[in-house]
Amino acid sequence: MKLAPGLLEAIVATPDEPAAYLVAADWLSAQGDPWGEFIAAQCRLEKENDPGFFLTLRKTSDALLAAHARTWLGAKEVAVTWRWGFVERLSIKESFDLEAVLDSDVGSLARQLDLWGGPESLRVCLELLRKRAPARLEGISLTGKGQVKSALPSVRRLESHGLGLEWTSLTTRLRELLLADVRDPTLSAFLDSGALTSLERLELLDVELPLGTTQRLIAAQSNLRTLHVEDDLPDDLAKWLAESPTLRTLEHLAIGGPATDVGLDAMLRAFARFSRLKTLILYGGRFGATFKKLAYKQLPQLRFEARRPAGEWLSRKR
Repeated sequence: MKLAPGLLEAIVATPDEPAAYLVAADWLSAQGDPWGEFIAAQCRLEKENDPGFFLTLRKTSDALLAAHARTWLGAKEVAVTWRWGFVERLSIKESFDLEAVLDSDVGSLARQLDLWGGPESLRVCLELLRKRAPARLEGISLTGKGQVKSALPSVRRLESHGLGLEWTSLTTRLRELLLADVRDPTLSAFLDSGALTSLERLELLDVELPLGTTQRLIAAQSNLRTLHVEDDLPDDLAKWLAESPTLRTLEHLAIGGPATDVGLDAMLRAFARFSRLKTLILYGGRFGATFKKLAYKQLPQLRFEARRPAGEWLSRKR
């Protein structure tokens, strides 16, 4: 059952406020749609403190999912994260599954889509999304290998794991960009073009880019809050960041790669400018005991890790 006019618009306008979801739940329940009961149960689960009632709500939510999830989503082989009765994140491996999801009432309101597959399958997915993107869609994550020859739909958040994309189709709406293991000769020229200037989160993980391109991209952002870079020249990046105006806006910073005391020394010399960071992670480097001891004293938010923290990519901190 489709939502009444105005209800979906209210949810899209305030996606992180439960009030509009509860209004939708009441309207759907009045129509005899079990989706309304599911929305209400999930909204109350988040704030319920009574253990007994929490378990009752949980059983109700699970029973509704077991009975109706296949119908609501239009496809069976999909991994779903729910929030307040709506699809917060949905992972799909085949384009025909995406088409079925987009035809469904609940699946067509997904907020984040994780798409896996070969270049041709992902091209079909992107073409579908360009024509009929979910009304609440904010982010897309693409995972595979090769070059996907299709323009990208307009989203706030884009992740590419191992794929070359049609970068020039990115819009000024983009606020979060994560690129991991990307080997695309067209990427550097695009990032140097100055097309992206409004990023709030940027992550470049094992992406083959000249250091100058990385620096210019970072410097072009006036509202950057989260920065995560993993490359072969972490000392040079650390030295540059220590003097960069970018530190005025950063809240979370992670640098990965074979860093040494050279890069850490640059940070310590400018430690007062780093103190505004809430998170600072250095991983994959080798540092002397003296420098590490001084770093713990001057930069209490700093953590050293041997490798990229598992399950703790800054892109997941929302």
